[in-house]
Amino acid sequence: MNPDPPSMKTITWPELWPKEKLIAAEAAHSCAAEALRQAELALRRIDDEPSARCVALQEEIDKENQLLYACDYEQEDLIQTRLKQLEQALFHAETEHENTRPVRLAALEDEIACQTDALAEARCIAAAVKRRVEMASSYDAPGPIHVYGTLSEAIWSICPVHLESNQLGETYAQVEGVRIRITGNASLTTIPPTSLSWVPNANPGNAVVSPGATKILARVVYIEEDDQILVRKGRDGYANSFGSLEGALRHYVDELRALASMDISDGHRLPLLGEVVRDACRKIAADTAGDPKFLPGQRRLSDGQIYKLVGAYWRAFLDAPWEESTEGSYALLKYLCTRDETPSFFSCGTHGHFGFRVRTPDHEWIRGEIYCPPEYFSPTEAPALEVINRPLGPDWLVELGPVKFLIRGKTSRS
Repeated sequence: MNPDPPSMKTITWPELWPKEKLIAAEAAHSCAAEALRQAELALRRIDDEPSARCVALQEEIDKENQLLYACDYEQEDLIQTRLKQLEQALFHAETEHENTRPVRLAALEDEIACQTDALAEARCIAAAVKRRVEMASSYDAPGPIHVYGTLSEAIWSICPVHLESNQLGETYAQVEGVRIRITGNASLTTIPPTSLSWVPNANPGNAVVSPGATKILARVVYIEEDDQILVRKGRDGYANSFGSLEGALRHYVDELRALASMDISDGHRLPLLGEVVRDACRKIAADTAGDPKFLPGQRRLSDGQIYKLVGAYWRAFLDAPWEESTEGSYALLKYLCTRDETPSFFSCGTHGHFGFRVRTPDHEWIRGEIYCPPEYFSPTEAPALEVINRPLGPDWLVELGPVKFLIRGKTSRS
C-alpha cells in the first residue's frame, strides 16, 4: 500500500550549508593537523625520551642520594640498600624500555599513517564544505530543496510513472528507464493506445507522479536520514558536487528489471518501484473512472460499414466552411472530397479508431485518421457541431465535438 503522503517540507541552501559548517570543518581540519604533528614529534623523540617508569625511578634515586649526604651513620646502611634496589629497578626499566622500542616505533608509525589519512579526509571535507557554503551564499543559489525523511519516502514523489497501452489492450509502465508489462489492470481501459496519442487530453497516464512533484523536485532532493543531497544527472555543475540520484535508485531499478511482468492486483507483493507503479495505476483508474474506454480488438470493417458508423461526421467535416488557416494537405483533402473523390476507409485495432486515404491527381495519397468514441457511432441526426481545426506539428487536428480527425501533413506514394 502507498505510505502516508510524503512530507513536502523544503529547506534552503543557506540553511543546509551555513557558514558555521565551514568553521566547524576548518576546525576539524586543524585538529587533525595537530594530531599528526604530535605523532610525528613523538616519533622523532623516541630515542631521547625515557619511559615514565625510568623517570620516576631516577627521581627516587636522586632523593635517596640527598638523604644519604644528610644522614647519620646509623641510617647510611639502610639508605645504601634502598639505593641499590632502586638502581637495579632502573636498569631493568631501561632495558625493558629499549627492548620495547621496535614495538613503540611500529605503533607510532601506524598512528602517523592513520593521522595522515584522517588529515586528508578532513582536508577533502573542508574543501567540499567550503565549495558548498560559497555556492549557498551566492546570489544565484538554486531555490528551496524538497526534504524527505528517507529515500524510500522520496521515491513516491521523485519517480514519475509513464503508462501506455497498445491496440491489443496490453498496458505498459515505464519508470526510471524500465519498461514493464503490467497485468491485473482491467480498470485501466481509459489509457489510450500509443496510436491515439494525437487525440487531445487522451493520455492521462503520460506522467503520473505524487501530488506536488515538480521539475526541481524530480531533480534535487534532500534526504534527512543520510544527511545528503541527491541530484539527477544534468548539465549544471551541481551533479558533480552531490550524490547521484540515479545511483541511489539503482537497487530499486534492478529489482523491477528482474521481473518479466508485474501483476498489480491487490495481494501481490511488489518491489518498491512496483508499488509506485501500482499506486500510479490506481490513481489513473480513479481519476478517469467516468472517461470513455479505449476497447481493443476491433474487427476489420469494410468501407460501407465504417461509413455507417462515422459517415455523418465525415460529411460535417467536409461541409464545414473554409477558413484562412485551411491549407496544405488539409485544404487539398477538402477540395478533392467535395468534388466526389472517394476516400478509402480502414479500421485500426482500437474500437472507434479508423484510417483513411485519398488519392491525389499526382498519384500520391493524403493519409489521415479518425477517432470516434463508440457511444457516438451512427448518429440519428446530422451533428450540429462546430468544426475546429489547428496545426499539430506538421499535421492537422480537426475536432468535431467528441470526434477527432488527424490529417497528415505530407502526402505519400506508399
